Amino acid sequence: MSDQQRLRVLLVDDEPHDLEQLERIVKFVAKDAEVVATAASGDEALAVSAPFDVAIVDYRMPQMNGIELAEQLKRDHPDCTVVIITAFEDAREEILEHPAVDHYHEKALIYEVEPLLEKIAAERRGEGKKRRGLLRRK
Repeated sequence: MSDQQRLRVLLVDDEPHDLEQLERIVKFVAKDAEVVATAASGDEALAVSAPFDVAIVDYRMPQMNGIELAEQLKRDHPDCTVVIITAFEDAREEILEHPAVDHYHEKALIYEVEPLLEKIAAERRGEGKKRRGLLRRK
């Protein structure tokens, strides 16, 4: 995939270690994506000026949770794809049902983010139907 077609990814997580790990995974594993910005909070994410196609957002953060951020991101960037990640199983249903969320991914399986980004890239190229839900490598 050429640089112009690569997904531009915004990563948002309030835990520095998790944010660093996610950034490393996307940079070194996802060939169809590049990290254009990282943010440690919803407010930081909303202040990002770099254009992005996908926002991968942690669900549980102080001040603004992932769903609240997803709503604002969709308002400000209606074409972006929002992926909520979480380690909390009790939030799964709320996340999946929310209209501002395009995909849900388990934080424990974040090392498997490459197939999700490949799917999003294909959707953006018109090669597949956009479908919400949990994506796992089988």
